Amino acid sequence: MAKKNKKFEEALKELEEIVEEFENKEVDLDTSIKKFKKCTELLKYCESILNEAEGKIYALLEKERLQEIDEDE
Repeated sequence: MAKKNKKFEEALKELEEIVEEFENKEVDLDTSIKKFKKCTELLKYCESILNEAEGKIYALLEKERLQEIDEDE
């Protein structure tokens, strides 16, 4: 699985490098399977980071909305 301390940008770069390898090189079946597995792990990791960031953004927006309501009252 992708390391939890890896930054989103690092994981995305690694994912892009693997995709580029698939596009530009002939990769044997065993290597392809390993790289595909790594891609799915990186995708899940990136998605989890994005979901966490989205949750934080929604929380901040909700907090701001509630502050505006309090100020209006």
